[in-house]
Amino acid sequence: DAVIARAFDTLPAADLRAQLVHLVREIFGFYARSPALSRSLLKEILFLEGDPGSTLAGLMATFLGRAGDLVQQAADRGELPVDTDVAQTLMAFFSFYMTCLICGVRGDVFQVNIWVEMFGRLLDDFILTGSPERTTR
Repeated sequence: DAVIARAFDTLPAADLRAQLVHLVREIFGFYARSPALSRSLLKEILFLEGDPGSTLAGLMATFLGRAGDLVQQAADRGELPVDTDVAQTLMAFFSFYMTCLICGVRGDVFQVNIWVEMFGRLLDDFILTGSPERTTR
């Protein structure tokens, strides 16, 4: 919770790509401190039930809600096509995030830069495609 709060508190005043990459870099940095512990944590939290599961679901909803706000603001600024579906964009964002996170913690050392770069390429190819920013790179 504190890691996510800090990631949002230090969000750059930049385009959507820079903001989402910043969030992922901050969170991946937390998991990189102890990949073995992170693997155990991820295995448990994915299917947590009861009150702890509800608490985690609430944190996840808050995180995705705030990320959704970033997507909507980017669409409003013209960074994304006008017909961008925020919910689908968030699903893609979270899928890329989880895939890169799981791949990152699989090794003895979480190579944050490699997996943040991969996340950025996925954003470029599947979320930012067609946006004015994407076509000018």
